[in-house]
Amino acid sequence: MMKLFQTVLFAAWLPLLPVHADYSIRVVDSRTHFDLAAIHFPTKRVGFAVGSGNFILRTQDEGKTWENLKVDPDSSFSDVWFLDESNGFILSERGLFRTNDGGGTWATAYSYPGIRFKHVAFHGKFTGIISSDSLLFYTADGGLTWSIGSPNFLADQNAYYGQIRFASENTAYVAANVNLLKTTDGGRTWSVRADAPDGNFITSQDFIAPEQGVFASLYYGGIWRIHESLQPQPLLIGRPILDVVMDGPDRLLAIQQHLILAVSGEGEVDTLWTGPLEMEVEIRPLGKLHRVEPGLIWLIGKKGLLLELTLSPASLRPPRQEGKLRKPKTGMIWNYGNKLALTSYCGINYFGSDGRKIR
Repeated sequence: MMKLFQTVLFAAWLPLLPVHADYSIRVVDSRTHFDLAAIHFPTKRVGFAVGSGNFILRTQDEGKTWENLKVDPDSSFSDVWFLDESNGFILSERGLFRTNDGGGTWATAYSYPGIRFKHVAFHGKFTGIISSDSLLFYTADGGLTWSIGSPNFLADQNAYYGQIRFASENTAYVAANVNLLKTTDGGRTWSVRADAPDGNFITSQDFIAPEQGVFASLYYGGIWRIHESLQPQPLLIGRPILDVVMDGPDRLLAIQQHLILAVSGEGEVDTLWTGPLEMEVEIRPLGKLHRVEPGLIWLIGKKGLLLELTLSPASLRPPRQEGKLRKPKTGMIWNYGNKLALTSYCGINYFGSDGRKIR
């Protein structure tokens, strides 16, 4: 079991991620004022979103316009996943519902007594996982049948299983409050990949290739890179992060309550969007990120907030001079040539490539 130690002495010297802030952001009319909880695009053209009202939003023109589809039964929905433009699932606390006509009609696909479902995800059209407040479920037949994964890490905790990310047909990761769990057999069995720092818990995780690092966001502050063979690397410290997504091997996006951030491998932060400070939009907290393809991100939030982020042609920054120090940001980790610096309210501490403190 690997602990996410809150110290740069265990920081892994991995390839850095340059900041890419060249995104255009479009505020989209979602045609609803209900809170949005999840969004999923099975293709670039067709997408779906669900939330606190008993409805599902659907677009069939790449998000330019959205229509509100009434859903029976009457319920609020926490997640949505479509296998293709016609076949998909929506999840409420009471159960899993399925459609085969693009959201026109729905039928109960699965329920479990006493369980409140949280998230659902698939790899391809057959392998899927559901997280809940106390159990993990898996399917190998496209959702026709579901079974319980083991062991149950939350048996003695006041917690719940959260967001799911697939790396391959059999390998997936799930946030489990204070743990990041991993399966290599399609959800049948799970093991602890890492623990969150004491007093914190994992809100989400994402990756391009797990062997290059899984990026986990922490509710009470921070983003960590969890590597298969090296100690976890603190990437960003001191900022509560609600969700994180890798938009390509050199682009990492994260959200706080009202901010969209681009974070580099040095812990440097560029603010992409500050909500009402930049646009005539009422204050509506952000919620979840969804990557459709590299350079195309959708973001949902409270009161029907719906944003489209599109990566513009990259504008290269001048190369950074080795060893030249710039004014640091408090609570950040910076890399200067062969030194690693951790900034705090008390000053700057420098560490060499061997992890030993220099001064």
